[in-house]
Amino acid sequence: MNKKAEWRGWLIFINVLVVGWLIINNVYIVYKTEKINTPNVYCENNVVKQEYGGLIGSLSGTLVSLYCMDYLNSKYSLSCNENDEVIITCKTTIYSRFFSAGKEFDWLIN
Repeated sequence: MNKKAEWRGWLIFINVLVVGWLIINNVYIVYKTEKINTPNVYCENNVVKQEYGGLIGSLSGTLVSLYCMDYLNSKYSLSCNENDEVIITCKTTIYSRFFSAGKEFDWLIN
């Protein structure tokens, strides 16, 4: 067996182990980060505030979560940038990102 084929085999084996570990441990990766303009969610002194008063206020968490509905097990986090704008960061597992219906290779393009 030549050395090049042996190294290729070891690299494939190591890649399978790493990807398997990432899938088993549900490691979340960021797939989208964007600025959002949603009423009742705003930044004040670099802290995200969310109002819950009234009908729209009670739905504000649901409205924000709609930004991250691309994958089945997506989750999101809110933060503020230096201009006091709300930034949403959407995350999903590598398994969902790779095997979701119709989006198998989107992660290669983005």
